Amino acid sequence: MMVQQQNVINVKTRKIYGYVLFVHLLDVEDTSRGMLSAIINKLIMDFLWNFHPREFGITKSSQNGNQVDDRMLLEKIDNTVREYNYLLTSQLEEQRQYFEEKIEMRVKQLRQNKDIAELDYCINELTSQYKLKQQIQNEINKEIQTQKKKNQQLKGRADQTKKDLELAKEINQCLKVHMNTSNNTQDLSKEDEEKIKFKSSEIEKLKLMIQQKKESLDFIKEDINKMMADL
Repeated sequence: MMVQQQNVINVKTRKIYGYVLFVHLLDVEDTSRGMLSAIINKLIMDFLWNFHPREFGITKSSQNGNQVDDRMLLEKIDNTVREYNYLLTSQLEEQRQYFEEKIEMRVKQLRQNKDIAELDYCINELTSQYKLKQQIQNEINKEIQTQKKKNQQLKGRADQTKKDLELAKEINQCLKVHMNTSNNTQDLSKEDEEKIKFKSSEIEKLKLMIQQKKESLDFIKEDINKMMADL
């Protein structure tokens, strides 16, 4: 039977001992008990020899037989003591194995808890890094979308400026043709002169507008190149 506690109570004395101390006391008590039993058995045999030899088949003629019986009794007592010591030793061995297994299980449990704690820490670190990378990726995607919208707006402005330049070129060409026609006319009325002046001023305005459109187009091209370089 395996004892599963570290303290033992003595029922007779109602005292509590440590397990190792209790086993030692049992061993001492057993030794004393064996010596006492041998003395008691000797007294009993002497009593039977002196007062009741016939009732127990003990006679003086059987003295040698009594000596044999005494040896057999001592052998039985010795065997009993040996058996008790064997059982006690076996119990101690089982107790040792029990506590060694318990300690080993506890050590394994502590190692598992430590491994689980380290694994949880690694998982938390990886989760934090993943969330941070995901946040950075979302910000990058948002910035890319914003730059795409700006590029589309700049492209629309550039296309519109290009159309305005083409229209200004056509108007300028028409005005040149009209000016050539006007120069070939010898007699010009005041009204025609005023028209020519007005058209000349319009031509200057168109030239200025064309120059502004060119500058705006160059500025837009520079912005587009900067944004493409940033991407």
